[in-house]
Amino acid sequence: RGAFNVPPDDARFQVTLADGARFVRETDERFDVLMVDAFDSQGMPAALGSRRFYDDCLDVLQPGGLMVVNLHAGHPHFLVYLDRIRRSFGENVLRVDDKDGSNSVIFACKGDRLQRAVGGPLRRPPGLGADAWEQLQGAFSRVAGALQKRAR
Repeated sequence: RGAFNVPPDDARFQVTLADGARFVRETDERFDVLMVDAFDSQGMPAALGSRRFYDDCLDVLQPGGLMVVNLHAGHPHFLVYLDRIRRSFGENVLRVDDKDGSNSVIFACKGDRLQRAVGGPLRRPPGLGADAWEQLQGAFSRVAGALQKRAR
């Protein structure tokens, strides 16, 4: 957690270390956000890149909920994974490449929130400290750019 600045669990945020495919298939909970970062030095487990997994992720999201997936853009199955996400979530998918192009963060929404979103001038979100904003501003800019590109 420390290496990635992941905050401690609280009433609104919880990290679950489990077999992700089994977890989303078997849970009765519904989530506002699912964050999936399944790559390690061995690649990504096949089950976490399957159509069934992405369908199950869609099923466990609340209406308007968001799945965020970190994918290695250089992986031989990158486009296959992206296609599976799009098949599960339809047009409600946004791809945001990192600054060096090695990773892509895929946002997939249960509902049309991403279709309605438009990029605009960047402002620091309320409650986000100045140091955090400084660290995240580049990432927010890439998301805004992807939204603007999509709107064209």
